[in-house]
Amino acid sequence: MTEGRNLKSPGSESGKSKRTYHRKRYEELTFSDDFMFCKILENNEELCKELIELVLGEKIAIVHNVEKQKAIETSSDNKGVRLDVRVLADNRIFALEMQNAKKDNLPRRTRYYQSMVDIDISEHGSDYKNLMDSCIIFICNFDPFEQNICRYTVKPHIEELPEYEYNDGTVKIFLSATVANRESSNISEELQDFLQYVGGKPPKSDLTKRIQEAIDKSKAEEKWRREYMFLFEIKEEGYVAGKAEGKAELIIKMHKNGASASSISNLTEIPLKEVLQILDDAQDEQIES
Repeated sequence: MTEGRNLKSPGSESGKSKRTYHRKRYEELTFSDDFMFCKILENNEELCKELIELVLGEKIAIVHNVEKQKAIETSSDNKGVRLDVRVLADNRIFALEMQNAKKDNLPRRTRYYQSMVDIDISEHGSDYKNLMDSCIIFICNFDPFEQNICRYTVKPHIEELPEYEYNDGTVKIFLSATVANRESSNISEELQDFLQYVGGKPPKSDLTKRIQEAIDKSKAEEKWRREYMFLFEIKEEGYVAGKAEGKAELIIKMHKNGASASSISNLTEIPLKEVLQILDDAQDEQIES
């Protein structure tokens, strides 16, 4: 998660300093905070659908399988990637992520995301023509390429044939909430209003007002509050992946407090496969008893 945190070197038995986090109060969370971004979109499919339509500039079918922080397992080393929100619509997959901290390796990070999404949605032995189109959307609280435009749309092309349409079914869209130059970016007024809202300005459009209403209502969600508080208590305790003592107890406790398996994996850095196995074993033991 990205809300207001200050990361230091991870702790270890060799004496390195552990991570420390500056935590926002639950009441202070906004749509640009990862936790709230995920919660609002996964629990409001219509808002998620309208946001995607706003970014694309086209209508899409009803979204399906809205998932928070989709952890995708890849190879035997259990290295995965976290996507904030993933949805399916019109036989296309959309992955949305809120980015508050600028990363120098964003293009390569996106390349890795793309490969993981393709692996996750493809079936072993299936024909390549059945691979769904995909669109990865980064909503950034900074200008990702420092070219002073609000929107960057990235598609593959053949350098020697710029007029040739090389369509491999992939699109990456980077949006900047800090650039006010709508004219040079050729974006709609409503999309500009949304980006300004992400950047901290009051909601103006119908969509942003309804997003804010959902956030205001969420402040009364005690389950969400407990989950948010518990997840950051886990972080502040400095739990380190691979620490055998108490690992199973920690995972089971987090799960009982409402954290999903993927959230547990992200927060503790314990591979998702191992988290799922521990939860399955715990369920089996409960059944037997």
